[in-house]
Amino acid sequence: MANKILYVCQEITPYLPETEASGLCRALTQAMQERGNEIRTFMPRYGCINERRHQLHEVIRLSGMNLIIDDNDHQLIIKVASIPAARVQIYFIDNDDYFSRKAVLTDSEGAEFPDNDERAIFFAPRYWRSPVRAGNRCSNTSRPRQRTFSIITTDSMKRFNNFRRLLRAAAVVTVVAAMTFAGCTKVDDTLGSNLVPDNQQMKAGYQTFGALTLTGDLNPRRYVETRLYQTDSLITSNLSYGYMGSMLSDTFGLRTAGFLTQYIPYEIDSGYFGFRPILDSAIILLSISSYGSDTLTPQLYNVYEVVSNKYLTEKPVESGKSERDTTFYLNFDPVKAGAVGNEVLFTFTFPDGEKTGPATTYATMKPTQKGREFINRLMLQEGTYKGDYSIYSLDSLEQWVAEFKGLYIVPAVDQTSPNKGNIYATSLDASGFAIYGRNRLESDPTLIADTLSIPYIFYDSSVDYGNVSVNTIRHDYSKATSPQMFDIADAVETNENRPLSKQVYVEGMGGVVTEMTFTEEFFRQLAQIIKDENAASAKEFNTLAINQARMSVYFAGSNYDWQNLTDVKHMIEQMDASQSRLGLYTNYKKLSGITDYAYAYEKTYSTTLTYGGYINRSRGCYVMDITGHVQSMWNYYQEAVEELGENAPWEEIAERIKTRTMYMGPEAYGLYTQNYSVMQGMTPSDGSLTKEDAPIKIDIAYTLVK
Repeated sequence: MANKILYVCQEITPYLPETEASGLCRALTQAMQERGNEIRTFMPRYGCINERRHQLHEVIRLSGMNLIIDDNDHQLIIKVASIPAARVQIYFIDNDDYFSRKAVLTDSEGAEFPDNDERAIFFAPRYWRSPVRAGNRCSNTSRPRQRTFSIITTDSMKRFNNFRRLLRAAAVVTVVAAMTFAGCTKVDDTLGSNLVPDNQQMKAGYQTFGALTLTGDLNPRRYVETRLYQTDSLITSNLSYGYMGSMLSDTFGLRTAGFLTQYIPYEIDSGYFGFRPILDSAIILLSISSYGSDTLTPQLYNVYEVVSNKYLTEKPVESGKSERDTTFYLNFDPVKAGAVGNEVLFTFTFPDGEKTGPATTYATMKPTQKGREFINRLMLQEGTYKGDYSIYSLDSLEQWVAEFKGLYIVPAVDQTSPNKGNIYATSLDASGFAIYGRNRLESDPTLIADTLSIPYIFYDSSVDYGNVSVNTIRHDYSKATSPQMFDIADAVETNENRPLSKQVYVEGMGGVVTEMTFTEEFFRQLAQIIKDENAASAKEFNTLAINQARMSVYFAGSNYDWQNLTDVKHMIEQMDASQSRLGLYTNYKKLSGITDYAYAYEKTYSTTLTYGGYINRSRGCYVMDITGHVQSMWNYYQEAVEELGENAPWEEIAERIKTRTMYMGPEAYGLYTQNYSVMQGMTPSDGSLTKEDAPIKIDIAYTLVK
């Protein structure tokens, strides 16, 4: 019977230059393969490995897991190639954060990379290890703890099981660890088996953490605390969309959006504008990708010229960077920055009050005297480049942007009618403006020679210059009038004493979202499950694995029992006005999703996460699968209790639970949606709780493990 052998190597020739170690791994794997053994080999996919030359390709079924290192999620990607002469397959462990650089362990000056320890941890994570058996352990090696479930997301469990089966099929009898961080070599025939420890006693169970017990009794315990949260540190630049419009909500007050954008000309031949050209008209081209509910109310817009590039050229270089970037945030004001002139070039009205579903369309721009002067400069009749067609060469984009710096489009007036107005998302790569005119016969200027037109595009992916855009969004929450209104001072992140809120909000357009913090009661209750079972059955369970954790967040007026909904019409109106999906983040400013909400993976591989996050219209709530996140928190809690003791002050334990707070906001790819949601938050503690209320509820299916 053939042995099945897994080799874990830092380097193998021909993928890295031949050294004693890389040559040894290459020769050993081939020799064992030729002796009839079944071989699997792992190594990191360093950036210097040419994927095309060596024909690496991704193994989709094994990729997509997230590993948590120092509180940051890092995606695991598995690629495979083979050495034809040796008939040996090589599995490459890849990650853009750790292995994309064009070097192995040291930089060009021979200094080791400061994150080599993290790279080593990523390449050989603890969940690959099985319990160390007596008589087969290296010196100074202790039995690893079994609480390793948190590092794998529920969504990736299926893929990881495929990965496990690959490893178990290898039935490891020998591991060659040539990694610099490996301290010893050990024989292990249960690699990965601690994830599903089938040799241990377990017991499954179910618990609900909400305002009602499983028997239907009121439960006043508070498992999460909710607060409002608003930050100006969200990126508003280079989003591919320009947002424009003004809307007035009775709950969220006034929202007004505009956008600053550079524009790219079409290349034209010398002499194109001819002799003494005349402006006939100017139009703005709009490709509207999304909008809110009110598409009938006309809105007047002003168009200003960007008169200074200092907002770019004199922008401070961020710490840790060598060059200025074009990133701007919600708090950027182009007027205060001196980027925008104070004279209007054009005005236009959009929509016109008749069309109800704007898509790709246009609007006529009415020029002011300043606007006609601007057109004359574009037609090279005045200004620095009078008669100089070189400015219209695509090789002169830097000169173009220095002369024609951009436009700023913003509503002329704020919306004043309650629940009227709209904000439109304009696709910049399909939007711009155009001028139409005629020129004259030079021999007889009273006669028209030709008609002419030229478009200018706001974004062109084929060029590397001239594509900067910045959205400006202004909120005035004091304009709200409904009983659900709130004081924005209670939400801004600069307020260190933001109060608790039993009603929570998720607003797009850089507005208010919800901060959720799991309480001591939540963790103590999880621990109590183990204590109660051990007392009842005389078992010695010491932890639990979260099989599934589903969080439900209910709309205002909704109920745990859909059959008890009384104002269905109002519920439908709320859901129609809300986002279709919410995201959960450990860091909202950086859009760091919780483990379960791997939105980048979802988009890259066109898959659907078990996370969900969508409206359940029949239940009147959002439902999110947060299994991986809850498991991670539980692991942190157990580690803290082991180190500090169960009776340690909660504040000290809480500091160790690094993911205890998360943020509920719009989904990552709909951050600037015009929609908003109003929901029930934490369980009230003022004695007002009734069975008609539906605070945030978490349903947990678990397995007790000895």
